[in-house]
Amino acid sequence: MTKLTLSVDEKVVAEAKRIARRRNTSVSAMFANLVRGMAAHETDAGARPTSRGRPAPLTARALRLVRQPARGTPEALRQDALFAKYGPHR
Repeated sequence: MTKLTLSVDEKVVAEAKRIARRRNTSVSAMFANLVRGMAAHETDAGARPTSRGRPAPLTARALRLVRQPARGTPEALRQDALFAKYGPHR
């Protein structure tokens, strides 16, 4: 096992220790689980790391579950929703 030193605000350290104690684990184990979880999301079905302009991996996966209309402007989306609910305008 390799040792890692992080610089973190003392309040964050205290909170991490409190949470670890409550969960009967160590701060190191919580950090390792956090990193493993983030790595799993990045490799999930083509999801990408979060960066400006792109949705987070979980959001990206959820968006693929929803049928996107061909027209993507907010007004077009509103019109599509109204048409689906009420039918054609007369």
